[in-house]
Amino acid sequence: MQYSELVATLRALLQEPLPGAPAHMVMRPYSPEPSARSTARFNNAVASLDESRQGARHSAVLLLFYPVNEMSHFALIQRPTYDGVHSGQVALPGGKQEEGESLQATALRETHEEIGIASQQVKIIGELTQIYVAPSKFFITPFIGLYDRRPEFVIDNYEVEEVLEVEFCRLLAKDVIKETEVTVRAGSIGTAQVTAPYFDLNEKVVWGATAAILSELRQAVLAFASRQ
Repeated sequence: MQYSELVATLRALLQEPLPGAPAHMVMRPYSPEPSARSTARFNNAVASLDESRQGARHSAVLLLFYPVNEMSHFALIQRPTYDGVHSGQVALPGGKQEEGESLQATALRETHEEIGIASQQVKIIGELTQIYVAPSKFFITPFIGLYDRRPEFVIDNYEVEEVLEVEFCRLLAKDVIKETEVTVRAGSIGTAQVTAPYFDLNEKVVWGATAAILSELRQAVLAFASRQ
């Protein structure tokens, strides 16, 4: 999709109700075990995580769109390997909100710190539906930003291992959603092996909260395009 077409599409669909939680759920991991008891146990553990939101913190991420040879792209980052919940995962640039800071400012600041994009050069045009991430106890607000040219990325090696430049049309492809086995934290049962839907983007596995956010955008764009 050409950049000018995507920008017009995004501006229009952001004026409409978004798909929200149902689109997030499409990418939610599920128990691969066939027995009703084990499945119920896993689902109950996940539900207890979702309900335990007391003390949850707020964070923001940025979906940054820009042209490469007039075609729409967006940036993802690969996290380094570390001792934490999101070690090695593919994510959107972003992080936790600081005291006295708006969530939009958080998304812009974190993007600047992680991949070197100057905040004043990003035009924020809207936001997607907030999502709660139970394992890390964060509410994440995704913002959509525009950059009028291909960025020159400057990576913070402590937080980012690699920047992935993804052509937007790949997110709309029929074969982009696949499944894999991952280990997650699941409340009272500790860790669990689950089947996770994921987006196959740039030969990377994009799952979890990032996949849920991209799922909402994907559904919104496809629904909008079908009406045109």
